[in-house]
Amino acid sequence: MMVAKPILHVGSFRNKEVLEAGAGYVIPSNDVKEIAQVIMKTYGMNEDERVAIGNSGRHWVVPHISG
Repeated sequence: MMVAKPILHVGSFRNKEVLEAGAGYVIPSNDVKEIAQVIMKTYGMNEDERVAIGNSGRHWVVPHISG
């Protein structure tokens, strides 16, 4: 999240930080259809949308790691 890019977290556990920050998507690793849908959704975003999501992550991380 620190690099200000949209996050697509695919795994067997929930990543609450990504969700709290509004920094991207958390997808169960066994849901191949949703993984594909989120990839296509992100690919279809314009640059402003991707930058906004990325910046949300960076703005969340900075105060949480500098404590």
